Amino acid sequence: MEHYKELLHIRFAERVMGWTDIEPSREEGALKFYGFVHTGKGPQRREIPHYSHDLDAMWAAEQYLHRLGLARAYLKALAEVVRAADPSDDEDLFKLVNASPAQRCEAALNAYEAGGGGD
Repeated sequence: MEHYKELLHIRFAERVMGWTDIEPSREEGALKFYGFVHTGKGPQRREIPHYSHDLDAMWAAEQYLHRLGLARAYLKALAEVVRAADPSDDEDLFKLVNASPAQRCEAALNAYEAGGGGD
């Protein structure tokens, strides 16, 4: 019944961003996902950002990865996802800059898991 955990943004939220107790909900008439994020004020129940579709959410997540010291691993993983072999090449650099939120999400998940953050 937890097939929703196969969704990219849910896997990312849980594994990388540390969200817990994620569950689907029909609050406000649309299917959304809610979970608990741990803040300085303790666990807070909130709607999960749609990381794989929301570029603003992914930019915030990229900053989090940077703070974790995973910037290099993330950029390498992103280059693999978008098939950019040489970031000094204009075309390959363009691929990196224009990576979709889903591509960024996949790369961040790969970098996090390869960097020792995963199981």
